[in-house]
Amino acid sequence: MSKPRVLLTAIGCPGGPSVARALCEEFYVVGVDMDARASGRYFVDAFYQVPRGDDPEFIEQLRNIAARENVVAVLPQSSNEVLALATFRDLFERDLGVKVLVSSPEAVSVALDKAETYRAMEGAGVPVPEWYEVDRLGQLMSAIRRLGFPDRRVVIKSPIGKGGRGLRILVPDLNRMTLDMRTWPNTQLITLGELADHMPAKFPSLMVMEYLVGDESSADTFDGFGPTLGFTKIRRDCRMGVHHDHTALYDQELMDYGRRVVERLGLEYFVNVQFMDGYLLEVNPRISTMFYTERFNMPALGVKLALGLVDEAEVTLPDGIRSQYYLDLRSYGG
Repeated sequence: MSKPRVLLTAIGCPGGPSVARALCEEFYVVGVDMDARASGRYFVDAFYQVPRGDDPEFIEQLRNIAARENVVAVLPQSSNEVLALATFRDLFERDLGVKVLVSSPEAVSVALDKAETYRAMEGAGVPVPEWYEVDRLGQLMSAIRRLGFPDRRVVIKSPIGKGGRGLRILVPDLNRMTLDMRTWPNTQLITLGELADHMPAKFPSLMVMEYLVGDESSADTFDGFGPTLGFTKIRRDCRMGVHHDHTALYDQELMDYGRRVVERLGLEYFVNVQFMDGYLLEVNPRISTMFYTERFNMPALGVKLALGLVDEAEVTLPDGIRSQYYLDLRSYGG
């Protein structure tokens, strides 16, 4: 009997190869990516190059591939693709009978905007850091003072953006020469003088928030329209916005917060809810770094749950599993 076929997007992302390998245990995997040299292409059964997720041609090309390959489900891995797929998921399901594992466009839009997410958490019982939304230099300076600068560091970031993009940490003292010459490049640290020099009087909306120190963790959930399943993990060793070390350590309070976020935003399928020192940081309405062992294969399990191929009562969640990213080399050609 042939395996059901699943279309996996963004297979060149950091977790792409591991998710592809996990899915291949149970499915025939059709991988797509905008990069013809995406590393994940070597771990799938078929590969296609596609445009970026925000390209007008992206959805049409994906629908054509889904029809040609006779897939039963589409699993997106990139935040740049989930809104487009959410907007047009009915076209896949109605016209092709293909299940698209994304939430509604309304839920995705809120989850991708950290300011909207924080506003939605009011009254939900989920801790959020002290924060202010500003779009003028005067507001920015006032918010900085309210957050205790210069006695305390302050974070400034765009409401929309992943992996540390657009994030700056305002510090009272910074020896730029020492930083540039003796450490790895770090564009996140900035002084008040540098900030004032390049900020106009009015600018697109920014978030100004307290600088948190503590463990980074996440609640990874899966809502298959029954009880929301999930597990929690500690995230360590962040490089270029990607955490390279994850350990599954079940935290009931964190899991409860994750479920409240999912319920309040109306999210479905795979969701990654990130915290620092117990405070909500952001929400990824898609699959994130997943554990994959012989005993626990969450990527394949989630797709099987969505397709009704397994019952939630059969699921055993992980505890104590540790996963690490590592560099590898793939050689090909003559």
